[in-house]
Amino acid sequence: METTDKKFFITGNSYAIKDQLKELGFKWDAEAKNWYHTNELVASTAQKFVPEGPEKHFIHGNCYPFTEQLKEMECRWDPDSKAWYHLNKEIAEKAQTLVSKAPEIQSNGKAQDSAGAEKHYIPEVPFELNKTLKQMGCNWDAEARCWYHSDPEIGKEANRLVLETREKLQGHEAGPNKSAISAGIENSL
Repeated sequence: METTDKKFFITGNSYAIKDQLKELGFKWDAEAKNWYHTNELVASTAQKFVPEGPEKHFIHGNCYPFTEQLKEMECRWDPDSKAWYHLNKEIAEKAQTLVSKAPEIQSNGKAQDSAGAEKHYIPEVPFELNKTLKQMGCNWDAEARCWYHSDPEIGKEANRLVLETREKLQGHEAGPNKSAISAGIENSL
């Protein structure tokens, strides 16, 4: 039986602790430009010891059609918040302008389906909320690659949940000095 190991990435500026990450079995992913481990518990514990890096300027909206253009602009994908970002605010603003002009979703977050019913989109939904959105009666628009609901109140509530979840996922704790990393991981295992 063949199994493929999943990669759990460390985000932030990990340069100061790279030697310790190597000792713990982390590997460098040149394409993602981040360290990763195949054990989720080890990766999540080590993440606490990575100093928070420079501010990430996230790009909101349906970025999927623009993936290649975002890569060309040197935007990066944040696997924790499941969103594209750039460290340079001006470049992030240009990327946001590009994504905001997407024809699938109007600037007010509404569109109409073929029957004329209004769609209230819920963009950039973290995977953790997919089940909750289904339970709320939201539907997936495959063409726009985005969740939506025909009731504006439910759409607003869903967007509120997404924002709360994103804020939780984007928060990083600054940990103690790097000598405590190994001890912290060993204690959590």
